[in-house]
Amino acid sequence: MTMGKFKALKSFSGKISMIKNEVRELADEELIKDLTSAGYIVKENDGKKTKRKTGE
Repeated sequence: MTMGKFKALKSFSGKISMIKNEVRELADEELIKDLTSAGYIVKENDGKKTKRKTGE
């Protein structure tokens, strides 16, 4: 995972703090890896809408 904009899936605090749905620029790759694997953040897609499969 590389630096970029990330969205908080839930509120958390620690080395950094974010509230649910906050979007922030992050550059610390170790922090990004830890928060992503714990399910706290996801990478933002830079405003591009993505189509989600509906299972039809």
